[in-house]
Amino acid sequence: GIRTIGEISPDAALLVLVRHGEAVANVEGYVGGEGSCRGLTATGRDQVAALGRRWAKTGEVADADGIISSTLRRAIETRELLSASMPDLEVLEPRRTLCELQPGEADGLSWQAYEERYGRPDWNLEPERPIAPGGESWVSFVERASGALVDLATANRGCRLIVCCHAGVIEASLIRFCYDAPPATRLQLRSDHASVTEWAYDGRWKLLSYNSATPVTLI
Repeated sequence: GIRTIGEISPDAALLVLVRHGEAVANVEGYVGGEGSCRGLTATGRDQVAALGRRWAKTGEVADADGIISSTLRRAIETRELLSASMPDLEVLEPRRTLCELQPGEADGLSWQAYEERYGRPDWNLEPERPIAPGGESWVSFVERASGALVDLATANRGCRLIVCCHAGVIEASLIRFCYDAPPATRLQLRSDHASVTEWAYDGRWKLLSYNSATPVTLI
């Protein structure tokens, strides 16, 4: 991963964004929304466990105050695995605003069935097109996800919070906080499963690390 260097104010909010481990939806190739997400695979659980072992060895989040997740099962399971090894953390209620892009009527469809029904969206050309009826567009998702992180940061100044979320949420944070780009922007990053991206917010956003992944074999 990449890392920036700079002074961090003691009253800054530190948000440790953790992408969930590999999910069943990732492996089986379907649209894993709130109605159909079946959580992590065995590999995904191993990835999150490796991150927990790394943290136990390095102490890099030993001063964390709390942990939170989206309401998607894959993120909740990631939070549960991490918090089990850090019993002193306050476990906060999951927030729907931290979810991946809401798929609406596409929830549960295979990606092949989705494309047959709705076509393949090109959000570079149509960033305001909803993914499906009742679902979000890329623009509305980036605004919602980045806004959720702003809310967490402003409410948790002086604290370090672990946020179990999704690749899209991490990309939204980079679009809005690193590049200060319009929500229609697409970076098309591939954040690794169970990787860590950390932000500091003290009135300005500072990227501390991006996509710091942990080998599953780490003991």
